[in-house]
Amino acid sequence: PSIDAERAAIAQDPAGPNMLRVDGDDHTRMRRLVSMAFTPRAIEQWRTRATELTDELLDVFEERGGGDALHDFALPLPATVISDMLGMPTGDLPKLREWSHAMAKTLDAVNTEEEQQRSIDSARAMDEYLRDIYDRKLADPDDGIFSALIAAEHEGDRLTKDEVMANIRLLYVAGHETTTNLIGNGLVELFRNPDQLQLLRSTDEHDANLVEEVLRFNPSVQMTRRIPLHDNEVAGTDIPAGTVMLLSATSANRDTRKWGD
Repeated sequence: PSIDAERAAIAQDPAGPNMLRVDGDDHTRMRRLVSMAFTPRAIEQWRTRATELTDELLDVFEERGGGDALHDFALPLPATVISDMLGMPTGDLPKLREWSHAMAKTLDAVNTEEEQQRSIDSARAMDEYLRDIYDRKLADPDDGIFSALIAAEHEGDRLTKDEVMANIRLLYVAGHETTTNLIGNGLVELFRNPDQLQLLRSTDEHDANLVEEVLRFNPSVQMTRRIPLHDNEVAGTDIPAGTVMLLSATSANRDTRKWGD
């Protein structure tokens, strides 16, 4: 991949770059405005809603005597919670999940041309959908993140409509796909390591650490990309400016110099 290919893909995005794709002052400005939607009061409300929904989904498992952990739990839980957080219509979850899954493929190290085009088409479809919701939220605000981003203001500065679109889409995809992967990866690793599963069942003291440890050992997003502005040398390897670098979070997260054997 090249920096030109990255720029060409971004140029096809109808809403433009979100806060993950801007640097320096532009990133600081956008992140500051987006973060204003995440107040302690709002986070506590979403925590309560997530707990209620988790209990409801697990009750269904108990009533049925089991179920599909991914289809019946790991998919609907984060998709419903992030939709509630954003203030999205709940009846539109299936198509939102379809668009989200196509766009999340771009997090993979390499995409086929078909996958790349499917992601672009999904971004356009979701953008058109969100613009209609934007107009409704502007006229009739609620207590969701969507309305909060429209209203966010710092020293007279506000997010433009395109910036709201780009970051709402980012929050939906990031809040949905990564959590689904976290739940799935966590279950897989616990089944592979029954001693750890038994440890969790026998005591509550490791519950809080479980999520952090799964994210370290088998992260939801395993690669990230960076483009250096200047020539660099790392461990004897020359990295020219403008090179698209693929960095393995999984490898770093298992580095024995940091984590031990």
